[in-house]
Amino acid sequence: MVAVQFLKQFGRRSIIVLLIFCGLLSFGRNVFKHKLFESIDSNFTYPDLTFESVDDQKETFAVSSYTEQNLREIRILVLKKETANPLVYCYYVSNIAKTKGQIISNTMETFGVRGRKFGFHSLTEPTGTYRGYFIFCKLPPDLVTEAVRGHVAVALHLGTATWKVPIILPVLPGTPKTLLESEGTPNIGLCVAPSDDMLTITAIGLLEFIEAQRIMGVSLILFYMPEQPSRQVQNVFDSYLEGSELETDQQFQVEIVNWKLPLINSSLQTWEGAQILSYNDCIFRISRRVDYIFHANVKEIFIPKTNAQSKKNPGWSGIIQTIQKGKYAKKTVSCFPTRFVEPFPKVGSMFERKRVTTKIYIARKKCLLRSDTAHEVSLHWPVKPQAFNYLPDQGTVYNYGTCAESDYEPCKMDNQFVVNVDLQAYLVAIHSSVNARLDYLSNEM
Repeated sequence: MVAVQFLKQFGRRSIIVLLIFCGLLSFGRNVFKHKLFESIDSNFTYPDLTFESVDDQKETFAVSSYTEQNLREIRILVLKKETANPLVYCYYVSNIAKTKGQIISNTMETFGVRGRKFGFHSLTEPTGTYRGYFIFCKLPPDLVTEAVRGHVAVALHLGTATWKVPIILPVLPGTPKTLLESEGTPNIGLCVAPSDDMLTITAIGLLEFIEAQRIMGVSLILFYMPEQPSRQVQNVFDSYLEGSELETDQQFQVEIVNWKLPLINSSLQTWEGAQILSYNDCIFRISRRVDYIFHANVKEIFIPKTNAQSKKNPGWSGIIQTIQKGKYAKKTVSCFPTRFVEPFPKVGSMFERKRVTTKIYIARKKCLLRSDTAHEVSLHWPVKPQAFNYLPDQGTVYNYGTCAESDYEPCKMDNQFVVNVDLQAYLVAIHSSVNARLDYLSNEM
């Protein structure tokens, strides 16, 4: 009866106007949030990682923090001993020069997924003494604008359980609300894990890896470096970081994040957990700079299929055109199978190893992720979102490492090999660009 009287008093037209007003208000609120993500200073730089311990026992280390898409909380990445369960509190401080360190919020409890108080969300499978975790801290509405501009830091502490000084992490702009429309070819970002292979890679191997990725269409490569590289390898990095007359494509960038874990025999204590943690830091770190994200180690190179009717090799751009149309457009993750490269010859160019397994390994698939849906990834593919396109006809990941059926099971010894025809179409361009940079570096190598 109340509803009937309301209709008689105000009429349908008034209600329609009211609904339209509410819709516009909601739309305006979303646009405001979207604009906030665009308001970050274009010169903003993402700091290195320090891994400072939150607790006295040095079992819980703060890694990085990023704004969430909903702008109601921040996501904090943590490296933690499996058995440690500290009660971590958070509050916010200013991160701008004039008022740096000034407290600007009350102390709050951190929480895990589904709001579990003091909870830790594990990023890894149950292996390794230390693993990567997510925790969250509520973001007060009055700090949202400054947080997405990089003007806020979060302080982490254990309350009255210790006298230890709080650890301060800058809050960095995280995954954008929506994928911003970019002019021209979409940007592809590549996250490279701090695996043991980074410690043994040669200058030539690094050059081949970088140039292959560039020619395939990657625009940004972010390397996570576990140790100081050799002088020759550092010279290769410097030639990209500092720029040179070889840089004809100003869109292409190579960057390094130092990844020195505060653990003895860190690879034994973290296993693959450190790689997974770095991948998850990377997807948030670059999500506002690229349209799509791929993650791999320096032994893995994605090679798009070539089109016999086309005079130009499509690279990533051709695949992006495919996944943006029709049935593929409904999912924001696209995955590709892996083949392993024959392990001989062991010296010289990696691309002299031209034979690959006839078998493809779906369990070792790697995936391309749209950056505005970046939430969590595992060693090989996204955890969230889970739905994906499977596109073996579009490209293959070629693994130059040890052949493995899974992370723990080696390949059978009776593998058959065939010539890698996909790679042949790109070899001339790769060798040409590698040789050009070698000539440039000849005085440094």
